[in-house]
Amino acid sequence: MASSFSKQSFNKAFTTVANSVYLMLMAGWLTLLAALPLTICFLARIPVTYYPTYAAALALSAPGFAALFAIFRDQPTFNSRDAALRIKLADDHANDPDFPPDWIAAPYVPSDRSVAIIKPFFRAYARNFLRSLAIGFSFALLTFAFGYDIQITQQFTWGAALMPVLLVCIVLFLQAYFVGLVIVVEYPKAKWFSIMKSAVLLSIRRWAALLIAIVVMIGFVWGVMWNPLLVLFLGTGLIMYIEYSAARWQAQILFAQMARESGDKRIRDMYSVGADAKPRRKSSFWRGGADVMQ
Repeated sequence: MASSFSKQSFNKAFTTVANSVYLMLMAGWLTLLAALPLTICFLARIPVTYYPTYAAALALSAPGFAALFAIFRDQPTFNSRDAALRIKLADDHANDPDFPPDWIAAPYVPSDRSVAIIKPFFRAYARNFLRSLAIGFSFALLTFAFGYDIQITQQFTWGAALMPVLLVCIVLFLQAYFVGLVIVVEYPKAKWFSIMKSAVLLSIRRWAALLIAIVVMIGFVWGVMWNPLLVLFLGTGLIMYIEYSAARWQAQILFAQMARESGDKRIRDMYSVGADAKPRRKSSFWRGGADVMQ
């Protein structure tokens, strides 16, 4: 009896690990395909001094990253607590046509498909294409503008004093790019300006996540420059999962505020907001969570 139980436990653990490795690798490969402009830049080892090329590639790659984040959000094999809560609530209220509400994205991955990824990925790509492209172009343009400012200010003796400030702004905009895509995936009715504003503000909040994302991305870029094929094809999925987790944790501030303001216990449960949590006083910082829909 004990031997049979141990064998079942081993088989379950092995299947979970194998599925997770497969999905992580497949997620990375699909992202390399969907973010082809950025992939080409890395494979060609284009110098960072050609930053306009990277800015354009980053903008065009936004729908691919949005599709990847949709998979990370709802793929049950990754054992995400948020995904598990969404699956349970969706199953419990399967006969309720009003849940989840239309301002929250329905699950991108079927709850009964433990290794589904290819079709859900491209469905999410199509669903979020225009909105993610708009956010991608906006933040890529800001990144290019500040990169150009660095190039211009270096022609003056006082330019070195502005270098740290401009670099910090570029880093914040790059993280806001990913936070904005997390919001796009979560809220299908969110408006462009509200996403941009929220993404910038959220990228400043929970600065520990920003530091983690910076370190991980610097390590990833260094690895790509060292051995692009090895790092891109084996490490992209894992690195982007870490980036997604950091951006999602920053965006969780907004998600919790929206859940509080909804007044729906099911939505509060979806975002792990306690029953005793009350909507915070509206301030000039947020002007209420519902502002993201306006």
